[in-house]
Amino acid sequence: MLVIGTALGIASLRGSDPPIVVTMLLLSEVAFIWLFLVHAGNRLWRVVGAVIVTVILGAVGIRSYTDSSSQGAMALEKNVLIEPSYDLQMFGLPIVIPASSTMYIIRLQQGRKIEPINIVNQTLAPMQWPGKEKLYPPESVGKISLSNHGAVSVFNVLYQFAMDVGGTNEPGGVTTVQISLPLFDIPVGQSRGFYIVNQSQDVGILRLSPQALLQVQGSTTRTRIQLHPRDITFFDKLPMLSQSIHTWSGDKILPPFDTASRYRAK
Repeated sequence: MLVIGTALGIASLRGSDPPIVVTMLLLSEVAFIWLFLVHAGNRLWRVVGAVIVTVILGAVGIRSYTDSSSQGAMALEKNVLIEPSYDLQMFGLPIVIPASSTMYIIRLQQGRKIEPINIVNQTLAPMQWPGKEKLYPPESVGKISLSNHGAVSVFNVLYQFAMDVGGTNEPGGVTTVQISLPLFDIPVGQSRGFYIVNQSQDVGILRLSPQALLQVQGSTTRTRIQLHPRDITFFDKLPMLSQSIHTWSGDKILPPFDTASRYRAK
């Protein structure tokens, strides 16, 4: 009885520590079973009593653990507020890459292929991609941003979304492609942006995910968190990626860069 009382006492004092609670309950269960088996009386009823007590204490231990886990997850979600958003920048090209930095660009190419590229600017001056040429009409570019409006920083964020390419009345119909962004961190009050460049003649419609897998500051594991997508602008409701109005060869736009000159020449 001393072992049982001690185990239950420790479990009650460490109610917020599920491993301790479960361990102490298991220890008390073992002691209960032993008492039932060595006690005088009908052996069948002693075994039945031991099983009933074991099931009850086991259920209490499991409930303690699951409740603590769910409360911990809810506490994390209260501190995390990540807002995904999408913008279509009408004058998107060229993209300016700051000095000594990298830029992750997702390219939609002919054949409805998604080809990401990580461009590294190792110089001390800003770099322009795909070149410095001024384009007319301007080439639009999509940009996905994830902003941290919460109270804690998040790390190792894994964010995935889908894009519907093409149209129902076009040859090939609609093709849905899945896109994963590289792992990234978002400190409190900051955001991370990723560009999407259409090098094809197909139109794309993005489908932003309302969830992300991430590691919250102070945690050692990653948790799937519900996001809060922005719902203010037109492109929040219709996240569209326009088709390219220029001719591409790899990552280069072919001249004339002023496509209006084609019509003036005629």
